[in-house]
Amino acid sequence: MQEILNKVRLYLSMDEADFAETLGVTTATVKRWENGKAQPGKWIQTRLYELCKKRQVPVYNMILEKIETASENINLEANRILLYHGSKSGIKGKIEPRSRKQCDFGQGFYMGTEPSQPLTLICDYEKSRFYIISISISDLKVLDVPADIEWAMLVAYHRGRMENGNDVELTLPSNASLGLFDAIKNALKDKGVPESSVNITLKGVMRIPQKAFGNLPEGVAPWFNVVRLPDATIIEDEAFQGSTLTEIYAPKVEEIKFWAFYLCTNLRHVDMQKASRIGSRAFEGCYDLNRVRFGALSSVGVAYDDGTGGIFDNCITEVVDLTLSSRQSMMELRYTEEATYEWVPAGGSYWGTEDYDNKQFLGYPFNKIICADD
Repeated sequence: MQEILNKVRLYLSMDEADFAETLGVTTATVKRWENGKAQPGKWIQTRLYELCKKRQVPVYNMILEKIETASENINLEANRILLYHGSKSGIKGKIEPRSRKQCDFGQGFYMGTEPSQPLTLICDYEKSRFYIISISISDLKVLDVPADIEWAMLVAYHRGRMENGNDVELTLPSNASLGLFDAIKNALKDKGVPESSVNITLKGVMRIPQKAFGNLPEGVAPWFNVVRLPDATIIEDEAFQGSTLTEIYAPKVEEIKFWAFYLCTNLRHVDMQKASRIGSRAFEGCYDLNRVRFGALSSVGVAYDDGTGGIFDNCITEVVDLTLSSRQSMMELRYTEEATYEWVPAGGSYWGTEDYDNKQFLGYPFNKIICADD
């Protein structure tokens, strides 16, 4: 502390008397601080912080420079390296790599090869301590992992972020490839996560690729309970086919493709308030459905001209509360150029029609059909 106080005073071009007057103490007190015989109290530290902030004193760089100078003065033996550790309250007892039950790569505590990160993590704690640690790497086992999604999933794995009942939140690239989803599945599989135990939120990604989490026939994605896709706009073919998820919330999804949720037999709640295009058999076999919300539908796929092979085949739609946009049009069945069929707008509002009164939509009967503003 005394070195930093001296550097701050010199940076401000103040002598001891000026510095003392600015902080509201005596010159003798400043002398005791700088020779290490006393330390500023908490209220003085607050005033010092405000002064440094106002005068833009680079205190962080001063501390970092002190650490780097101390590191340079350490004579390392062969096969030894320096690592840096920041502690919020100080390490008590013998230093051993087992202070945390769950760490990024197993059991232990965090150390870095450069001091800035651990320093940043502890700078707001009053009793924090910074350590420079010399270790031998002669017999050290090293796991070299690229800083990509597989690294992120490995960190999540060891931090216990995929334990039973935990929420997992990941931020992915907007155009995340199928390989990234495979890494997520592999991490969950290796952890032995119980079925239907993970509530997962995938931020950033705009397209859920084909068979991203589909688990037929391999049975590779049985872990999900609630799925949230806050940024996705498209869910591709068979993306969740056979998954154990019970709820899905995707407020920006506009298109749901063929068999996207086929045989998701635990799926009860679907909230996709912007969905307007849905491929045939998208929710076929989801016989536990209870509540579904879409937007103003403009294209809904059907496999055959008699209306079978639709999005809700083999579902018990009579118990489903269906919410649609107030802009929803009446729909009619039309033959397409791809030699398939689809429901398309027929003109005129759906609301107030005979189908609405009879709780019918797309040829299915529903428990309730609700009108909602977008």
